Amino acid sequence: MCFYSTALAHKVAILFGDFMEKKCSRCKETKPIEEFSKNRNNKSGYESECKSCRKERHKNTYVTARVNKKLTEEEKANYYKNYVRKDYVKEKQRNSIRFRKYGVTTEQYTQMLINQSNKCGICLNTFSNSKDTHIDHDHETGIVRGLLCRSCNTGFGMFRENITVLNNAIKYAEVHKKG
Repeated sequence: MCFYSTALAHKVAILFGDFMEKKCSRCKETKPIEEFSKNRNNKSGYESECKSCRKERHKNTYVTARVNKKLTEEEKANYYKNYVRKDYVKEKQRNSIRFRKYGVTTEQYTQMLINQSNKCGICLNTFSNSKDTHIDHDHETGIVRGLLCRSCNTGFGMFRENITVLNNAIKYAEVHKKG
């Protein structure tokens, strides 16, 4: 028997008074059909639990959700307030990425900054923070060469680290230098 004919049979039974009671799946009591909300997705055309049980379940679920949400927000606020600072997290992420990509530890990175006097290896501009520094490395061997600013790192990369092309760029700049 298909779903529609079973549901239709139940509805016909209800209409003719053959189906006036239903057992609640939650409290297990047999109650009048009026105590159940309609639900056309169920075979009987009604919910499996009575209105009072359903109301109680939703009330408990809502209260539990509110308490959990409130506690979670408080815990989250305290955690971020006391233990995690945004800059600290970002710096930890940068350190982790540096190590994963280039094998450079925090100590090695700090030593590189000291060796370069906190300046870019090409333009010699001072780094204002760790976001400004980029680790320069040989793309063929993977060996780290030093620290560059964003502009120098991008420019060096655009010249494909080719010394001949860089020399040609220097000659070009000297020939076309004004002044």
